Amino acid sequence: NPMAYLCLALHHRKGNGCKRDLPLAMAQTEKMMEIDPRLTTAAYVSMSGIADEYTDDKHFDTAIAILTPLAEAGHEPFQNSLGRTYYIMNQEALGLKWATKSALQGGRHSAVLAMQCCRFSKPALVAQARFWLSEATKIEDLTPFELENMGHVRSDLHEIRRSCTTCGVDLNSSTRKLCKGCKTYCYCSVECQKIHWDRSEDGHRSECKEVMALE
Repeated sequence: NPMAYLCLALHHRKGNGCKRDLPLAMAQTEKMMEIDPRLTTAAYVSMSGIADEYTDDKHFDTAIAILTPLAEAGHEPFQNSLGRTYYIMNQEALGLKWATKSALQGGRHSAVLAMQCCRFSKPALVAQARFWLSEATKIEDLTPFELENMGHVRSDLHEIRRSCTTCGVDLNSSTRKLCKGCKTYCYCSVECQKIHWDRSEDGHRSECKEVMALE
């Protein structure tokens, strides 16, 4: 019975009434899919959950090995889980790559993950974080932790409007010049905007174009 293998995989993944055994849970999931390929969707849900358990256990290489082939094949849940794994590994660029792919396919809560990857990138991708914040506000069932993180990004955006991104001079509503592309970074002059556009350590050119492409 293939569904029996699915139940066993769930129990072994969580250790419900038995010893927690992730390799066995994976083998049982694969066996279920082998017996009845029509249950592929259920198998994928199980595999994604197993990979998340490996991530939480910090067995990142195993999680990535499970997730990558299916993420590259375009399966959205695996893209989100792979993005989460890389984010936890502090590899924000790869986390953002996969969270973006997931979000663009309608992945629930992937916008929050993408926003967090942008916020903790070095340098921070504030304009992209702003875009993903706007997308995250469309999610109805946000967790308290997600709402807290969104609040941090709003604070970052409020702070960035107080001074020129390039020279740091204080700005107000009459002196502030907003980037017309991303509508995030602020400047005191066209000259300062040009300097930031191509600055070697955090040039705005590529990020601005990426934000406009998303919008």
